[in-house]
Amino acid sequence: MDKELIFNVGIKGLESKICRRVGIKSSDTLADLVYFILTSFELYSNKFFTISYDSDKYDSANVIFDNNQYKSAMGIMLKDIDFDVNKELILEYNYQSKIEFVINFIDSINISLDDDYPKIIDGAGKGAIDYVSGCELKQIVDETDVLGHSNYSTTIIIDDEEEEEFFDYRDFDLNDNNFMSKINVNSVKDEYEEINLIDIIRIIKDRMVIYYKTDINSIVKPFDYIKKYIPDNYDELSDEEIKELNIPDYKDLNIYMLPYYDDLNHKDIMTLYVKRNIYDKEIRQALFYALRNYDYMDKFYDNLRRYGLFKDYLEYSNYYYEQIIKDWKIKNNIDKN
Repeated sequence: MDKELIFNVGIKGLESKICRRVGIKSSDTLADLVYFILTSFELYSNKFFTISYDSDKYDSANVIFDNNQYKSAMGIMLKDIDFDVNKELILEYNYQSKIEFVINFIDSINISLDDDYPKIIDGAGKGAIDYVSGCELKQIVDETDVLGHSNYSTTIIIDDEEEEEFFDYRDFDLNDNNFMSKINVNSVKDEYEEINLIDIIRIIKDRMVIYYKTDINSIVKPFDYIKKYIPDNYDELSDEEIKELNIPDYKDLNIYMLPYYDDLNHKDIMTLYVKRNIYDKEIRQALFYALRNYDYMDKFYDNLRRYGLFKDYLEYSNYYYEQIIKDWKIKNNIDKN
């Protein structure tokens, strides 16, 4: 029988100031819980997430980078997880501007027929800000507490006019937050479960090999689709017997390896961005210095965040990664019709 599972969720380091108590049906998936948590904190972009509980680790797209370390959060129902009130779930959202959530299971109760699930039961704090890390958000909150008002603003477009909007974490309305979360959660779910290839290839580093199955628009482990063609005594078979098995090629199963690190030219894209867009001497020096390192990607992204340029870089680089994906599709005869 379906149950309502209740969780307390807080942004790490701000658990008492920006938090939610949510209720969700036990028949929903772990990914569904994450989608609702993100929308309840006003995060609507489909950035990668990982969630860990006890020794199990899950991610947003089943992107297997490290010896099958992660499972797909889309593939497990909440009722199949043995939640313990003494163990925390840790949700990390957006590998580039990381926000960490601490999740605690509170209770399992009978479903209320009068309620619409998932739901926000209680909460505090307006939410988080896309492209602002958890550490940066804490600085904004601490400054607001000291000053008594917020100095953090963003530019929004209303009727083709730019307007400045201030983010004050204290502006929280439970009913409005619940209403907006329920409206947005399905679109967030759709975006996550329709893989954004640009976001995937943007994180590919040296020696990463990632496979994409085009007919289901998902990152996969090819062996999961090949193993049914391989008998248990495969190692004992002769070359002729193996040929007779007619094991399909990956491409026959619509599985393709995404562009390899050497084909992505991350460093060239980053270098062009600095040369064409950055005029401040200090910032140029910091970004170029980051590019001199072997692990330049993380250092470059860290410096972009430090100078508030991360979103600008994403918008600039999208064109180049779109061209890489287009060339990759042509090379592999994907979407040729």
